[in-house]
Amino acid sequence: PVMTVVSRWTILMAHQGRPIASMARYPGNYGLPEAFDEQLAARKQRSYESITFDRWLAYIDGQDWIPSRPLIITFDDGYRSLLNDAIPALERWGFTATVFVVAGLIGKTNSRDSDAIQEPLLSATELPELPARGFAFASHTLTHAALTPLPPHTASPAGSPPPHLPESPPSRPAPRLYHPIAQAH
Repeated sequence: PVMTVVSRWTILMAHQGRPIASMARYPGNYGLPEAFDEQLAARKQRSYESITFDRWLAYIDGQDWIPSRPLIITFDDGYRSLLNDAIPALERWGFTATVFVVAGLIGKTNSRDSDAIQEPLLSATELPELPARGFAFASHTLTHAALTPLPPHTASPAGSPPPHLPESPPSRPAPRLYHPIAQAH
């Protein structure tokens, strides 16, 4: 493979790839499966190739190459519905994605949003399926806390336990951390 200099990136970010639940507090967190499928088909037709964040970071460090039309697809929070709704569409079109899970809520619901519809999140037995199917996962923090307003000692790994994700027992540290509720400084 030839090293490619890429100046434009396409990143698709989502939470769930399923129809909007009635009375959803955050309707923007949902998307119609048909629309998602159309987006993937259009990217495939335009010769996009998906890569993970790890591969992108390796490219930035000069350790790997990437395709000329890279596509990064991410899903926040690790909703279980991804297994039935989004992942089959991604596999159908030959794409992969990175799923950012809230490590302290694995196997639970999105309880950090008490006013939202409580939906199941991926479990410790479901997460190992992702790498086996070509998908990556990383941390979306331990509790989904808004890190920007926190004092540095509270938001740093020294001030709280590091996020862990299941591999299959034992756990391993999450290789990447995705900052939820980011705000401009």
